[in-house]
Amino acid sequence: MGRNNVCAFAKAALSSALLFLFLSDAARANNPEQFRAEDARLNQTYGALRQELDESSKALLKSVQRSWVAFKEKDFAIFSSLARIGGDPDRIYRYQVEETAGRTSALAALGKSQRQPEEEDEFDELRVKTAREADQMLNNIYRECLRLLPSDKVQAVKESEALWVEFRDLHCRLHATFRQEQNQDSVLRDLTMRRVVQFRHYMRVLLDTQLRTPESDGLTRNDADETPSGPPPADPFRFAR
Repeated sequence: MGRNNVCAFAKAALSSALLFLFLSDAARANNPEQFRAEDARLNQTYGALRQELDESSKALLKSVQRSWVAFKEKDFAIFSSLARIGGDPDRIYRYQVEETAGRTSALAALGKSQRQPEEEDEFDELRVKTAREADQMLNNIYRECLRLLPSDKVQAVKESEALWVEFRDLHCRLHATFRQEQNQDSVLRDLTMRRVVQFRHYMRVLLDTQLRTPESDGLTRNDADETPSGPPPADPFRFAR
């Protein structure tokens, strides 16, 4: 390769590297905006769903959504702390955006007159067909997460799981008011599998943390335990309006 070609190649490589860094920074900067956009879409979907309900069903919907917010506030706080310790703060917003979008989709599905038969099942690729199978998968990954968690996080995750169970049961009751003809096993299965996916995010962060040491990335225990910066927690009372 001639000298001119070498120089041209080096310039192109440098330009590509700078562009990659610019795009990465832009993506990170947009994460808070993505979260706010998804949260706004969730509120809009929630408001539209309320318009379809009588007063009794509106009260149940409010209880379900408040239950979800209580669970997610604790879940987000735990996950954010673990992601910071694991040296992957960018994953915080990705997780929050995904979870908020998932809740929006669940509420939107309630408002549909019926589930389209050609709609692809979200969990087909996991080969889980029943709530019992999903529950077994959840139990397995939950126990593994507890094993890998720092000891000071175990109780918080157990409390988070109790909040999720409360939300799960309320959502199943809400779904029954909309879809009395649909097999409730599939509803429970989908909720359980979403919880499995959440714990898969936890596992990724926990396994990354196992490979890091405070000396390797300049973190100290006090630094890692600081409350991470991020979007303010959702206001549960916004769903009362």
